[in-house]
Amino acid sequence: MIPASAREVLAIRDFRLFLMGRLLSSSAQQITTVAVGWLVYDIAHSPLQLGLVGLAQFVPALLLTLPGGHLADKVDRRLILLVCSVVTTLAMAGLLLLATSGTPSMLSIYAVMAVLGAVRAFWAPAGQSLTPMLVRRELLSRAVALNSTVWQVTVIGGPALGGLLYAFGPATVFGTATVLLVGASLATLALAPTLSREVALAAVGVEGIQGLVGAEEDGAALAAVTAIGPALGGELLAAEAHGTGATVAGSDVELDLVKEHVGPSILLG
Repeated sequence: MIPASAREVLAIRDFRLFLMGRLLSSSAQQITTVAVGWLVYDIAHSPLQLGLVGLAQFVPALLLTLPGGHLADKVDRRLILLVCSVVTTLAMAGLLLLATSGTPSMLSIYAVMAVLGAVRAFWAPAGQSLTPMLVRRELLSRAVALNSTVWQVTVIGGPALGGLLYAFGPATVFGTATVLLVGASLATLALAPTLSREVALAAVGVEGIQGLVGAEEDGAALAAVTAIGPALGGELLAAEAHGTGATVAGSDVELDLVKEHVGPSILLG
């Protein structure tokens, strides 16, 4: 049975759309992480090259996290999420083209992953701070819990699904991710324009909800660690792609527990 408070939150149209977009986009990101790792390892057979995949995402995400939080305070967060979703979809289509063009260059793969890391730096604070604008104050804790649950489901199931799909080739994974991201873009597009910052903060009754609060779940730092999964699976565990996908799925650090305790109360502006 779904608790009454959860049903009440899910009855809110915009929150349902936001949650659906989050589910689709996060799933796409997780299956892509596994596929890119195996693609790079199949091409280069080098743990160093795998580490550079994570670094290519981590560096732009780190450098742009504070500007991303600042932008989330100044611009309609729905618009930020929509632009991020569209750019991510285009980047994923680029990976699909690279995967179907023969043997892609490592530089082109790193460039696409850097774009994805940069996008996440803007997506994370905007997405994290949008939830309080979509639900009433008394429903915020339940909405945050549902949001966190969706994230955990994708972190656990996404890598395993990515590993299974990779058995049919990297193009299958990137094609699936592109379709998921198109769906996420449509869900975001259907959201109503968000409230201004002043109205939103007055309605929620918090000092500030922005910036680094959601930066830990953008996957960039995690990607820097899990990017060497194919090397560990291929050389140490003698595992195929689907086996390593399941291994990566179990490697998430429970950072959302910290976020739930300190999230909306942190002032970063």
